[in-house]
Amino acid sequence: MGFHRNYDNYCRKLSKRGFIVVAILYRLAPEHPFPSAVHDCFSVAHWLEKQKNNCSEELENADFNKICIGGDSAGGNLSVVLCNYVRDQKFNFKFRAQVIAYPGFFIHPNMPSIERKDKRYLLTDDVIQFFVESYNGDNETEKIRHSPLLNPMNNPNGLKGLPNALVFTVDIDPLHDDGVEYVNQLKKEKIEVKHIDFKETIHGFLVLPWVNQYKEAFNEIMSFLKKELEF
Repeated sequence: MGFHRNYDNYCRKLSKRGFIVVAILYRLAPEHPFPSAVHDCFSVAHWLEKQKNNCSEELENADFNKICIGGDSAGGNLSVVLCNYVRDQKFNFKFRAQVIAYPGFFIHPNMPSIERKDKRYLLTDDVIQFFVESYNGDNETEKIRHSPLLNPMNNPNGLKGLPNALVFTVDIDPLHDDGVEYVNQLKKEKIEVKHIDFKETIHGFLVLPWVNQYKEAFNEIMSFLKKELEF
């Protein structure tokens, strides 16, 4: 639900601060269900690997020792899946940091935040069901629920070796507990995590510049990137 122009402003704000930004335009469901988007992200990782060996003009000044990956909502899911993939496949580059905002991991349909009926702004029960069915396509939900490409916390190698993380969750969000569980699992692996739980805002606020927390979140991202990437 949405397209790359939703995130164009954010990408431009980062690039104006001096970062090189690579935006992944993965195929969308329901026309392209799971695992199409995952495979598109994998393709970009392989493209980056080739770029490190032979940079094109737009990446000639890139420092491949200082790459951060990030995404919100579905993009948060795909970012963690891609982190695992780059680690497991032993790419010639590593992600130095990760920024994950209110991700969905298909952990369990009865997570406490899902059950709270007062947390239904934007992501109503019907909308969530539509998203799940669209993304899964003809795949049987129960058969793919344990796939590490759907829920990266099911990866047989766990989350070991993933980069330091900045994780946003929001209180008015049925997916709130997915993000909290990700934070807890990272901490179990002794990975440094900064977790910010924004209050009185909704899922998707990073593409809503008029929301009060938008500026605060951007400043937190900049501070995190400067620290982790020594920028």
